[in-house]
Amino acid sequence: MRSRFFVLPWIASMVLVADVQVARAWIQIQTQDGSCYAQFPAGVYLQVVYAPTFFPEPPGGISAIEFRLDLGSSPFFFSNFTPNPVANVVGDVTQGIRLEFPTCEMASPTVVLGSLVVFAVATLTPQSWFVRGGGPGSGICPQVKTCAPASAWLPVYGAEFLVNPVAPPKYCGAPFCETIAIEPSTWSAIKSVYR
Repeated sequence: MRSRFFVLPWIASMVLVADVQVARAWIQIQTQDGSCYAQFPAGVYLQVVYAPTFFPEPPGGISAIEFRLDLGSSPFFFSNFTPNPVANVVGDVTQGIRLEFPTCEMASPTVVLGSLVVFAVATLTPQSWFVRGGGPGSGICPQVKTCAPASAWLPVYGAEFLVNPVAPPKYCGAPFCETIAIEPSTWSAIKSVYR
């Protein structure tokens, strides 16, 4: 019976952990001219994936970064991501990738993480592509590893890239970090503890 009294603090601590404090920085897909949206008729296009701009920048820069690209599953385009040639690569960009730099990279103004070449076989329908968390060792947010004062993984925001928007947006969706959702079945199980 006593164990029931320890469950509530544990649930509260899990909620606090889920509300991750995220650095004021984000990883984004941009066109070469810096836009966060593009019109894609059929053809070949090059996008650039940038690392965060920090406010303020971590002292000593960053030594690694983890993220994944969510480009949907359209049969009308193929894509290839080429990482920054300086970085050592672990994983795959669609499942979660870690780029490890041999020296600390200063993220001011940005670090180019790689280039994304897209070949569209037909005009793409309006859609969104996302930078999300999901590196080989990371969780729900993209993460960077700081160099100083001590090596630590720091969560940052992902971002949205708009493909063939109906009208040019004033602003491409706010940077985001995914939240942890509690499944109804899980919540029912938690409530049953108190019955």
